[in-house]
Amino acid sequence: MGIIRKVTEDELVGGTQNTDIYPITSIKAVYDEDNEALDGIIKRKGVVNISTNYNKDHTAEVFTLEQAIAKIPSKDRVLGFQGKYLATDGWHTIIYTGDNITSWSDTTKWIDLPDKILRSISKNATFGGIAIPNTNPSTPDGPVFYIATEDGTYSNFNNVVLANEAALLIYNSDTSWTKFTISGKGVVSGDFISSTQDDTAEGVITFNKGIVAKETSTFDTIRANTATILGLLTTTNLASSDITNTNKITTDSIKAENAKVTNVEATTVNSTTINSTDVNTTNINASNKIVTKNLEVTGAAHFFELVIDQVRSVGGRVILSLASCEAAHVEYLDTNLNKVSSYNADTVKYFRVYFCASDGNTNITNNFATDDLAISMTFNIGEGSYSNVSNRYYWRAIKNCSYSASTYSFDNYAKKYYYIDLYNTTGYYDADSNAIPEVGDTIVQLGNISNPERTSAIILSAYNDAWLDTEILAPCIAQYKNIGIDINNRFNLAYYRYTWFAVNSNGITGNFKISTGNGSTQNLTDYIDKTVTEKVNITVDPSGIYSRVESLEKTVGGLSTTVSENKSSIEQRADEISATVESTKTDLDKLRQTVATNKSSIEQRANEIVARVETTEASVGTLQETVDGLPLKTKDSLDSWTSSIKQSAKEISLEISQTSDIRRNLLPGTDFTLWDENKFEANDKTATTIIRTSDGVYGHNSIEVSSTSSSVIFPGIIFKKIPVSIGKEYFLSTYVKKIKTIAGGAQITIQSISNEDGTTVVDTKGVTYSNSSMPDNEWTLMGTSFTPTTSYINVIIGIISSGTLRISLPMLEEGKERTIWTKSDKDYYYIGGNLIPNSKTLGKVTGTNDGIINRGTISVDTDGNTKSTVTATATYDSSAGTWTPSGAFPLTLRQTFKTGVDYILSFYIRRTSGPSTNSVSINLVKNILYSELYTGSVSQFSQIGGNEVHSGYFSIADVPTEWTRVWVHFRVYKEGQITSMNVQAYANTDSITVELKQPKLEVSAYPTEWTEAAENYIEEYNVANNLKRTGIDITQGTIHLNAENTIIDGDLHLRGVLVENYAERPVRSIQICDLVQNKSISVSRALVVLPMITQQTIGFSTGGTPDYYNVAAVTEAGVKLTIAAKYENTVAKWASATSTLYSQYPNAMNTFHNYATIVFADPRIASCTNYTSTNVANVLPEGGGGSKVAGYEGGVFICNGRRGRVLLLMPGQTLHLTSAIEKINSSNHLIWYVDNGSEFEPISKVVNFIGDYEYQHTFRSNGGSSWPNEVESSAGSEHEDSLFAPKQLNNSFSGTTDTLDIELSTLLYGN
Repeated sequence: MGIIRKVTEDELVGGTQNTDIYPITSIKAVYDEDNEALDGIIKRKGVVNISTNYNKDHTAEVFTLEQAIAKIPSKDRVLGFQGKYLATDGWHTIIYTGDNITSWSDTTKWIDLPDKILRSISKNATFGGIAIPNTNPSTPDGPVFYIATEDGTYSNFNNVVLANEAALLIYNSDTSWTKFTISGKGVVSGDFISSTQDDTAEGVITFNKGIVAKETSTFDTIRANTATILGLLTTTNLASSDITNTNKITTDSIKAENAKVTNVEATTVNSTTINSTDVNTTNINASNKIVTKNLEVTGAAHFFELVIDQVRSVGGRVILSLASCEAAHVEYLDTNLNKVSSYNADTVKYFRVYFCASDGNTNITNNFATDDLAISMTFNIGEGSYSNVSNRYYWRAIKNCSYSASTYSFDNYAKKYYYIDLYNTTGYYDADSNAIPEVGDTIVQLGNISNPERTSAIILSAYNDAWLDTEILAPCIAQYKNIGIDINNRFNLAYYRYTWFAVNSNGITGNFKISTGNGSTQNLTDYIDKTVTEKVNITVDPSGIYSRVESLEKTVGGLSTTVSENKSSIEQRADEISATVESTKTDLDKLRQTVATNKSSIEQRANEIVARVETTEASVGTLQETVDGLPLKTKDSLDSWTSSIKQSAKEISLEISQTSDIRRNLLPGTDFTLWDENKFEANDKTATTIIRTSDGVYGHNSIEVSSTSSSVIFPGIIFKKIPVSIGKEYFLSTYVKKIKTIAGGAQITIQSISNEDGTTVVDTKGVTYSNSSMPDNEWTLMGTSFTPTTSYINVIIGIISSGTLRISLPMLEEGKERTIWTKSDKDYYYIGGNLIPNSKTLGKVTGTNDGIINRGTISVDTDGNTKSTVTATATYDSSAGTWTPSGAFPLTLRQTFKTGVDYILSFYIRRTSGPSTNSVSINLVKNILYSELYTGSVSQFSQIGGNEVHSGYFSIADVPTEWTRVWVHFRVYKEGQITSMNVQAYANTDSITVELKQPKLEVSAYPTEWTEAAENYIEEYNVANNLKRTGIDITQGTIHLNAENTIIDGDLHLRGVLVENYAERPVRSIQICDLVQNKSISVSRALVVLPMITQQTIGFSTGGTPDYYNVAAVTEAGVKLTIAAKYENTVAKWASATSTLYSQYPNAMNTFHNYATIVFADPRIASCTNYTSTNVANVLPEGGGGSKVAGYEGGVFICNGRRGRVLLLMPGQTLHLTSAIEKINSSNHLIWYVDNGSEFEPISKVVNFIGDYEYQHTFRSNGGSSWPNEVESSAGSEHEDSLFAPKQLNNSFSGTTDTLDIELSTLLYGN
């Protein structure tokens, strides 16, 4: 640049004066001799803003001290450098005090003072700069401070002396200078406490966040919000809101809200919470909580609030309900749920109550739900309470809930909380509430305004006070249901009382059963009736009884004077029928002839049996046990006998029809085990027409028709287009039972329809039974004969308008009268498909899929099916002499249902321990139209049952001790998924252990044979379906062979395409390919377990008790198996790996490991339980060595002549295997030959098998030095099984040493 010089004004254009002028220029354009701009020099000489000056956009960056001094460029690094930087706690001023620039990065050479400390120390004085001993600050015109770091006497600063120290020299308005010594990074001594040296404070020090004393400390008196003492503390008085001590506190007095102390010696302890191993004190006042292992009270103990396990108490009462919490923080919200700073009844519409998501030991879930009612009641007025106390109460509905915990810092510590929003709106809280939510409130769920399933509670009380239900007096226990559902009585607790036992009254709603002397139970009314009957002495003339019986007989020869004679007669006739059946079984043609000849005799005898049974039932109630000393059967034994006869009659009837191969019934589907609209349908869709399994003739199902319509709509069932012969006589009959009054009566109708379209009605005839002619709740046979005039008819059975009727065993047959009921030749044997996947193995499903979502501890039963075992244990309170029941769930399902469909849920169950008084329940949860148990019981918890809870609930008492199949039949009224259907073992006393297996959910109205297959099995009454039963399904253009095994003895020539089918399985799952659970499969990042020659049970663990699974045996050679690993784009180029690429991407091998599928030829080494200690395995993954038998046990791969037990399959590869059974050392063994062996080779790699313990082994590829055999006399890797994999995974190929971890405990089992 040129030389800058001054000019005079007259040298400029227009100038007239000879005055010196200096040119005006930018400091950015003026440079020194080192070519540095003037503005940079100026900045460096002042205080440099490091956070803004060294970035392009000049926005403030946040630094630590180390980052700040590193940010300063070398050109600005000078001795005495002064700068500012923005830290997380605000702006800091720093000064470099080093003697040379080489120590620039040494933070001990820097003074680092937060500006807020400087302002506090200097009382907001102005920073004057760096002072040295001869600096003259003159007389400041206001507060100012300097920083001095050089030793010496500062004569112009009141002769302050610095010796091996740094200091602040501060000037205030009193014209004096004060020294404050600085040590380290801005930590102040002098008039301030030192953090690095012993020091004494003459005044009071307040610590906002508490004191932590890690060494022995002695205090006369301590007052602190939080005191944490790790060593011994000796003091006269200790007062703190929170005290934590891990050793011992010795003091006269402790006052604290929360004291957690290992050992306390004190005269008086006043604390909200005491948590101590040992407390030695005269007096303890704890207003919140004392945590101790043992508590011995030698005087009186008075508890204002008692918490027992998870049961919460409110106002001295124990409430058993669905949820409870303790308020940890409360916020006020307006209408839009915005936070309001203070409470105002007009603006605050909700209270947001936060409660902790952990109690310090266990995570807590939020069990509250939207529309729940939440109550809090605190009683703290008692004897000796005089002022500033009150009984607090509120009962409010919940607007919103959080179901995932979030982190908040309400007490300066970050914790996870849930919240509930409580209404402050009229109608949504009890008008008698006198309080709003506060921290510390115990809040308990008590009712719900919309969900009946959340409205029940049990409340126990030991004394009387101002409780909500004042009509019953303590001591008492009361059950409440539907709390909050009625809007007009939402907060009237007494309105919802259901069953109660109290000192002033008792009330029981529902059935009341008593236990009789022989241990059985029966209804109270039945017991009273029987007792009264037994106590009354009635004298009856035997001849009168005989005369009465004679009058009751219709088609029977008469009831003899003793029931024993009657029984003998009936049994004789039943034996005759049975003998006839047995004789006909031997010769089908002879049977047909015998049935035709003796048809009327057999039918007459069967009818006699039924009539005699019905007559006996009708008259037995009037008979006493003896007549003039003549013994008769008791009513109970006669009921049992007649039931047995009925069952025998049904079996005889079925045996005749099935053995004789005669099906006379022209109406299909009349056993009503399946609603099939190809056979029959509802005649009027507006009426309720359903199948009943709980009521029917001879144990068969029935159809229930129910209508409230006053119009003539003929509700019932219709059989359409039944073929008949014109001019031939037919008889139509059915059993009917009137349940409710039937307007117009019951009717069976025959519609003659035209041949042309099969729908046009040309004639109608039938028979009607009036309501008065039909007895209530009794089966009545009605029928009519007719001669058709057309080739097709419709048959309608039902009612005329309103009422309820049940229909059982309808029959249309040739002839003039009804014979024994049979099926139609259009009926078929049916096995419903199982809607529960993995029903054999009880494998759980993932995501939102239908299936098993939970079960108990599983193991394999002797029949090969997996069983679920649970134990429920009740808790006994010895002081009260009462049990607290408990439940456990052996099965929980998730399933999607459709309306208008019958479902059967069945399973096998047995009780292995526990008293018979305990039970098992079935809970279908919601949306149940009606449900019926296998015993004939009908659940009241359904829409038709009339209860507001529609769970279809059943309880099964006296659970069998042998495997027994139980089932429930039900329909839903709302389509959708039910997420938690469950079976529960329930212990009222002691405990109960149950086992459950073979669950089945099927579309049916009768439980068909258990199968794990999802497809329906149908055996129609023809040849095609007999073939289907053997596994040959013939349809047009297709022959489907679905037998378990299909054997072709001759050659098989294929002229088309051979398609191998394999199942696709989820990512990161354990798959058992034993040709039973799986055959060929497609997997991704999975563990695949192959079978061995004998069945094995292996265990997989998910962090707790292992789940055990069967691996079926394979004993056949030539089995073809394909395992395909799915494509993964993340490692799509693994096959192109080279040693060079591995060196460029050092993490590549680890990634390949993560995406490999591991295939085990030996199932035992895939079991977590195989690894019993670190580096100890029952079965070695590297095999037993050489050509010994042990080397082949459990199954091995043979690949290119080498042997191994484990193979790694990469994405995009397919493994083709062929089984062989080979005799080695006199025993047979399963060997899997790798058909595509060129894709795999033995590799070198360290492998960790991670099961219950870790087992590590180094596999080597060399196979030993001998050649060509693998066996040598010396031990070594040549005797071990190989690890097979693509060559790209070989450590010798890649040059890497990555370890392969095979996790056996964290994957998902099954489908």
